[in-house]
Amino acid sequence: MFHSNPTDLKIAFVDYENVGTLKKLDLSPYAYGVVLVGARQHQVTLKSDNTCPLMVIKVPDHPGPAAKRPKNNLDFHLAYYLGRYDTIVRPEVTFEIISSDRGFLALVEHIVTKGRVCIQIGVKE
Repeated sequence: MFHSNPTDLKIAFVDYENVGTLKKLDLSPYAYGVVLVGARQHQVTLKSDNTCPLMVIKVPDHPGPAAKRPKNNLDFHLAYYLGRYDTIVRPEVTFEIISSDRGFLALVEHIVTKGRVCIQIGVKE
């Protein structure tokens, strides 16, 4: 996909653990997608006509007993990648978080106060 205007560029950050599948998502408006997959998810399901380039990141499981595993491990990794991309991508590029997890709302507001358009798109079951 070619975008002539940098303000038209959008990058999707997908909380696959929350979304569960990409079959129902239209990723065509995005120049690029970053999909974070949980440690216990072994397959990423895409729409057959997906044209959006994707980087799939498998989030490692926390070692040790299950009782000590952080509950929001994937969310913390998604926040990390948002920060990394914020430092390397032009400020005109919009970030969109695809997740119904309301825990991202404060982070979205913070990114916006720093001058980048960032929104969260919830997913309906």
